[in-house]
Formats: sequence, C-alpha cells, structure tokens
Amino acid sequence: MQTLDVAWNARTLNYVLESHFVHDTLLADPRWRLSVQVAHEGQPFLAPPRMLLVSLRDEWWGQLERLKQRGHRVALLHLGDEHCSDARDAYAHVELVLRPYYTPEAHADALSRVPTVWVPFGYRTGIGPRRADSLKPVALRRNLAAFIGWLDNGAAHGNERADFAAAGAECGGDCVLYATAGFSRGWQPGMYAAMMEDCVFAPCPAGNAPETLRLYDALELGCIPISRPHAFLLDAAAMGGVPFPLLDDWSELPAMLAEFRRQRAEEPARIEALQREVYQWWQAKKRELAARGRQALAQWLAATEGA
Repeated sequence: MQTLDVAWNARTLNYVLESHFVHDTLLADPRWRLSVQVAHEGQPFLAPPRMLLVSLRDEWWGQLERLKQRGHRVALLHLGDEHCSDARDAYAHVELVLRPYYTPEAHADALSRVPTVWVPFGYRTGIGPRRADSLKPVALRRNLAAFIGWLDNGAAHGNERADFAAAGAECGGDCVLYATAGFSRGWQPGMYAAMMEDCVFAPCPAGNAPETLRLYDALELGCIPISRPHAFLLDAAAMGGVPFPLLDDWSELPAMLAEFRRQRAEEPARIEALQREVYQWWQAKKRELAARGRQALAQWLAATEGA
C-alpha cells in the first residue's frame, strides 16, 4: 500500500474547523494510508520526497520553489483563498492543486498554471459525519428556518449578510435569528448542531465568500439550505447544480418561507420529500466530489511513484 504524506503548518491545522472532513472524507482512500506531519515554527521540517502540502493562505509559498529545486514532488491543498485573490504564481512549483472557493476566473487561472480540481472544504469538525437514521425527522423540528452566525459581517461577499439580515427581520417567526460576535466566536459544535438540527430550512447567505461552512453544516444535519445562485453551486467544475431553493435576492425570503410554512401545515409530505431529496443528493455528491479529488491524487501518486 502506498503512503500519502500530508503536511500541515501547525497554526493552520490548529485554526481550520474542517480538518476531520479533510482527512476522513477528502483524503481517506483504501489505495493509500495517510501519514500526517505537522510543521512547527522554529523546528526543522523533514520533507518527504513526495507530499501533499495543506495551505490555508500562503504559509508554504516561500518553500515551494526550494522544494521543487531539491527534487521534491509536491501537490497542494489550498484551503483558504476565500476572496479568490491569493497570488497563484506559486502554483508553478507544484504538480497538482486541490482547492475550494470557486469562481470561473480563479479556476481558469489556476488551470492555466497546473492541473486543478475544485473540492468542498466540508462541515465543521464535530458536526458530522451523520447517518440518516440518527437525524431528527422533519416533523419534529420546531423551527421552520434558523440562522446561527455572524449577521453583521461587513466584509461579506456582495453585502449578503446585511441583505439577509434585513430580509430575516421581515420573516417573523418563520426564521429565527441567533447572532454571534464573529467567525468561530459562536456556540461550540454540540450546541450549534443541536440548534441547526431543530430547523427545516437553513438560509446560507455568503460570508467572506459565497461558499460557506454553514452550507455544508446544514446539508450534513439534514437541513434544506436556501442560497443565492452562486457559480460554485451551478458550474460543472464545482457542485454542478443543486436541488435546494435558490433566491435571486434575499428580499424574496419572507414570501418563500411563508409558502413553505403553508406547505408544512397543509402538505407536509412535500417538505419531507424535499428534505429527503436534498439529504440523499448531498450524501451522493459528497462521495462524488471526494472521489474526484482522490482520483486526481491517485493519478499524481502513480506519476510520481519512486520519487
């Protein structure tokens, strides 16, 4: 069996919220064993001949060219380019890039430099993975919709948090709002998951980027996300289309939730069917997207065998 050496900067691994998803969903494969190394600042890093470096922003950029010059074969999982604005010149020193945060322009630019595959960054550690038979049934969920998070994020993409906050205030009891003080400054995962699992719908306005942790949390917890039609949800190079509701503008949310409230009271089977469809689609899509990334890794490993 081959070994896939995975190297993290210690600060990055301690900071990111999705490391379990990265290791156990994106990278776990019966064709190889994972060997995770953590590089601590001020301590020597013994770079293996072939490795997948995990980068939040550009913490490995200064070493990539030197590693290439010394004959190391490197693939890169670039997790943190939320604004799709990180310098991608360093991609020239690696042989494969896996990355979330999709825009057509950023993806095309990355592809012009190196083979690149979009992957989701997934749900927060402690949220999933969940089994369908362990989730609260739709009929027992007390809230029609809820948002738990940073409402007044002034840097949100397209001003979506402010637009959503205004629309959410018009929803009355159809959408419960729990505002937190900032990114990762809210409830611990157990509390957050319990509250999310008590709602049927989960509005997912963009944060710093259209692709948000909340979307994947909601999907894993059996909620039905509501979003705007961002490119990463629709383009074939990313999600490739979704079965959950998409709004042209957040001002449409009060009317949409009012209609879902009516359906839940008068035609509950419609809501239950939609929830099943979305959850089953996500479980299949999660496997499909992870397999796409792992297949790219398998091809890279085969091409670099003996490195």
